[in-house]
Amino acid sequence: METKVNESGFRGLDKSLRIQKITATAAGLFHRKGYRSTTLDDVSKELGITKAALYHYVSSKEKLLSTIYIQALENIFRNTDKIAGKDLPPDVRLRLIIQNHIKGIIIQSISMFSVFFTEENQLPEKEFRKIRREKRKYTQIVEGIIEEGISQGLFKKTDPKLQAFAIIGMCNWVYKWYKPGHNPFTPDQIADHFVSLLERGYLKGNTQEMTNIRTPETAVEREPETKKEQYKKLKDQCMSLIKLIDEIEENHMNAVIDALKFRHACKKFDPEKKIPHKKLGIILEAACLSPSSFGMEAWKFLVLESKEIREQLRPVCWDQAQITDASHVIVILARPSLVAPSNDYVKANFLRRELPEDATLAYIDRYKWHMETEVFPRMSAYAWCAKQCYIALANIMTAAASMGIDSCPMEGFEKDKVETILKIDKKEYEVAVLVALGFRAGGQTPRRRYESKTLIEYR
Repeated sequence: METKVNESGFRGLDKSLRIQKITATAAGLFHRKGYRSTTLDDVSKELGITKAALYHYVSSKEKLLSTIYIQALENIFRNTDKIAGKDLPPDVRLRLIIQNHIKGIIIQSISMFSVFFTEENQLPEKEFRKIRREKRKYTQIVEGIIEEGISQGLFKKTDPKLQAFAIIGMCNWVYKWYKPGHNPFTPDQIADHFVSLLERGYLKGNTQEMTNIRTPETAVEREPETKKEQYKKLKDQCMSLIKLIDEIEENHMNAVIDALKFRHACKKFDPEKKIPHKKLGIILEAACLSPSSFGMEAWKFLVLESKEIREQLRPVCWDQAQITDASHVIVILARPSLVAPSNDYVKANFLRRELPEDATLAYIDRYKWHMETEVFPRMSAYAWCAKQCYIALANIMTAAASMGIDSCPMEGFEKDKVETILKIDKKEYEVAVLVALGFRAGGQTPRRRYESKTLIEYR
């Protein structure tokens, strides 16, 4: 998770480090939220500085995006030019290029290169053309090494440009599935596997073939491969890589189901075990990233660590031991006062999207109609906000389970008394739900769920 700094701490950095900090923070936000959904306000808040201070370094969001691309290009060529210029055989240089591409370029700056590959069309035309030229320059470096390898008899005869496109494309795709901190493979393992897979295809004399077909010993020497044969070989290599990616993605999908199977409403926590601060931060970030209707985010997350406060709460929470024994208790507060269509918060919420004025006004009118016609006749503002809070609750529990942390959602409490003990400003907040987090003491209680076929219907 990006570490926030306050304004004085930010100014204490060297100017070049400030630019790097801004670039890295913006790249992380563009990666998580998308370029169009992120505002300069978001960037300044993430940095812990004022928007005015941010404008001292970047004049617009478009300029910030261009800076990210410039930084990405510097990262691409920083080691690539050195490797290409080394007095080494072509096969060694190409191996180093592939390893650097995966580890030193993509994985090392995953957020930046997620933006690099997905937001190119948001650049001004001049910058867009420059990026394309630099990409071609990188391709030409790889292509040149392949041509050397072919001329020296190290690589199989093939079209160098097509081979370069295939190698670069395979390496680039890592950004789509690699998740830092949540990957079953280390960067070294991924790089080594890719090198092994690719070298089977382009190294001359490599006995490890991509298929089970063997050339008979009595076979005559083959003619040079045709374009069609080269294409088929590259296609087979790509299919093998796609299979590997599918396996990795399947592991990720299985990890989600495994986490959901691990999760249960834990009734007995081990009071001696505490959640590490970093993991708690990830859980809270998952809560803050949760979706809400119209993006209102009318909630607040109150983290209870104090033993004294929790001991006061336990009697008004049906004397449930989870309140005192869990590592942490999160109280999810609804903010019903914010969602009235006339509230300035509503207008500010739509303005942060930085849409044209007419589009913003249209959104506000649609929201007003929805709330006054569909919501308020059926439920209170508190009930509507509480519905949103339960989305965040689900994300909290799933994020916790993915890291082996137990949870227990709790509705069994006396709302007014809980709010009094916590000194909640009832004009601003109301308690929606509690969730206890920690580590189970003993085994998991039996899971009882209806079969999915009784719950799912397709039409």
